[in-house]
Amino acid sequence: MEAYINNELSSIFDSNPSNKDDWARKAKELQGEESRIDWTDADNLNSKIQLETPSKTKFKIHCGQQIRLLCGPVFLYYKCLTTLGIKRKLKKWGIEAGSIFWSENEDDDWDELRKSRWLSRDLQLIKTSLKGSKEKRMMNQYSYSEPSDSLSEILNHDHDCTWSRPFIKNMKESFEGKSFVSANEKYLTENYLKELEMSFVPSSLESIKESGSRILAEFVNKHKQITDSIIKSHKKMKGLGFDISFKSNPSKLNVFELGQGKRYRINIEGDFAVSESGKKWRLDELGKDIEKHPGSFGPNVVSRTLIKDYVFNGIAVVVGPGEIAYRSLFQEVYDILGVTRPIIIPRYSASIVPEKYSELIEIINDFELIKKDPKKAVEKYGIEKNKELFESFNQFQDDMNQKSKPFLEDLSKKIPSIKPLSERVSKQISSPLDKLKGQTFREIEPHAFNQINELRKIMWPEGKSQERMLSLPAIEYLFSKSMKEYELLEKFEKCKDRKLIIYR
Repeated sequence: MEAYINNELSSIFDSNPSNKDDWARKAKELQGEESRIDWTDADNLNSKIQLETPSKTKFKIHCGQQIRLLCGPVFLYYKCLTTLGIKRKLKKWGIEAGSIFWSENEDDDWDELRKSRWLSRDLQLIKTSLKGSKEKRMMNQYSYSEPSDSLSEILNHDHDCTWSRPFIKNMKESFEGKSFVSANEKYLTENYLKELEMSFVPSSLESIKESGSRILAEFVNKHKQITDSIIKSHKKMKGLGFDISFKSNPSKLNVFELGQGKRYRINIEGDFAVSESGKKWRLDELGKDIEKHPGSFGPNVVSRTLIKDYVFNGIAVVVGPGEIAYRSLFQEVYDILGVTRPIIIPRYSASIVPEKYSELIEIINDFELIKKDPKKAVEKYGIEKNKELFESFNQFQDDMNQKSKPFLEDLSKKIPSIKPLSERVSKQISSPLDKLKGQTFREIEPHAFNQINELRKIMWPEGKSQERMLSLPAIEYLFSKSMKEYELLEKFEKCKDRKLIIYR
């Protein structure tokens, strides 16, 4: 993410989101292209729910998410806010763009989908989840009554904090007993997307499936070329110092077969494509079957990325750090399939933190240091809080070096045979002093180490960023007024490195 923001990956991506000329070039590139999709169904859907119709504008900025329990993680909202900010920025530059949020509902990882995370009033992580499922079905097959009896076990759970009765009532009325997907989508469109000036396009729309089937078929027809390209790009990124944990398997197609509420991986066996369902096609016939029966097939992470960019013909897409990483591997695939590359916009990021840590955060001013090396973070805090002592320590070290260095050098010249020992002594003088200095500034602020460890648990619960762990309604629970009133977008646009700390 940071490398992309700092334009250090210009050899990989063809556009810089901070460059106005790149936006003008991309708009010109897309201006002559026809729409990839019949927008009628999407327009009707959005008119019905009183959102902007997606066909209204030529250019599109899109973002999306596989919806999980209670709509999904909080960063979904941050993605949408980022999209709104870009939309307003482009309007000032004379580019009128619409914004689309798409939802994916074919995921079948129930163990991931059923989990929900909240923060208590003192911002400690609360784990909740629906019960496990014996069958591996797509999420569009579940309801909020299955496999758990109801959401009551989550919302009535004793969290050592007080949830307001209106909040619990709203959650139950919105989700309890309803279809997993439709309840999520309804809550999202009614509570967020209108305020964020977005259109809503579910991936299950027939027109999306039909339009995307051409690209999905090409993922079969050009599988080897695409796989070789991704493997080559992976090596290139590794050479640039980025080891991306993404594997492209030449024996597995980037396509799922869908049927009976389940999705099945399709593997290559000789000249055939064989689904885990037992169904079998000749490789040269599968692509035709995909275009003929688009509702019977679905994309994986690789093909879904290209399909969305192709269908929406987007001028830009808003993504998170993981998406930027794997998109870096797919850039040549756009050329192979004849899809226009959108300008990639890193989403904003935020953490909700108790006010008492504000001084600690502002003084250390380095989240990576806090996350990865708490001892060094404590040391930096101690130094910044005790600068006079730090300067005295440095002066003491300089005095010691000035006295010892000339003496040891002169001794080595007089007796050359002791030079190796003299150099070791020189290092042995400075090394204990460095250790003493480090320990001094770690221990001079005795409460800092515990505070930093507490802060790390809040910002990275279970080792992952807070915004990935929290369910979307958690922000409603944490804020008594609406997020619009909180002016979060304005705060994002002023923050450093697109990362915001929200103090409570």
